[in-house]
Amino acid sequence: MSSTTSLFYQRYGSSGVPLVLLHGWGFQHHIWADLIPHLAPHFQVYAVDLPGYGNSPALADASLDALSDVLAEQLPSGIWLGWSLGGLLALNVALRHPNLVKTLHLVTSSPCFVQTDDWSHAMPPSTLQRFAEQLKNDWRNTLQRFMALQVQGEEQARSLLRNLRHSLEQQLPPQSGVLAQGLSLLRNSDLRPQLGRITCPTYVSLGARDALVPVSIAKAMPALWSSDAPLQVKVFPSSAHAPFASHRDDFLDYFCDAQGVERGLAAL
Repeated sequence: MSSTTSLFYQRYGSSGVPLVLLHGWGFQHHIWADLIPHLAPHFQVYAVDLPGYGNSPALADASLDALSDVLAEQLPSGIWLGWSLGGLLALNVALRHPNLVKTLHLVTSSPCFVQTDDWSHAMPPSTLQRFAEQLKNDWRNTLQRFMALQVQGEEQARSLLRNLRHSLEQQLPPQSGVLAQGLSLLRNSDLRPQLGRITCPTYVSLGARDALVPVSIAKAMPALWSSDAPLQVKVFPSSAHAPFASHRDDFLDYFCDAQGVERGLAAL
């Protein structure tokens, strides 16, 4: 498939394995700013604006598969790391383009973000529906409320919320409809039946205090994992939904150790 949509990304570093970073709902590539100086000495880092966010144009077809295929067309083979909604997309890219994703890192993400009769390790459908209704009237305040939910339970919640808001202030306004489309993806996507087709080593990072992706998924994911590919689940005991921001050094230690990198050399 050939795409007319040109993704915007910032590239850092000139050596090492390519590392693709996919942000979560409502954010843009700026969310990775504190991590990139520690990663760029070891990886070719691609900090991406997802379609419809920042400088990346929106897609006419904003389905999970269409978004995943555009990402696969324009981003390199290597390590793919996705946070929350970005993790859902990275997981789907790994399913649809298995030769592209050599290692998959899912950060407080899930193959199914809403509760069903056979899946309790998720948000009630009413949570996302409420955000969708609020979004119609005031997208900015809706994002603020969503951020407050992301830091709920953190010991340093106020500090983290301030940092997330600062990241939001650096961004361009989201393009029309993209936030609603993202919520729809979170509400309606269920990749659980396809997990057996994952072919790459997969790492799942969770926050024990996460109000959006319950830590109980730490046991649920291995139970679903019928793939022969290695799966490792890491729980950050004091973190909520953004361990890479709230516990940056611990997160970097874990990520770099998983990739066989001596992180001490990466710190600036």
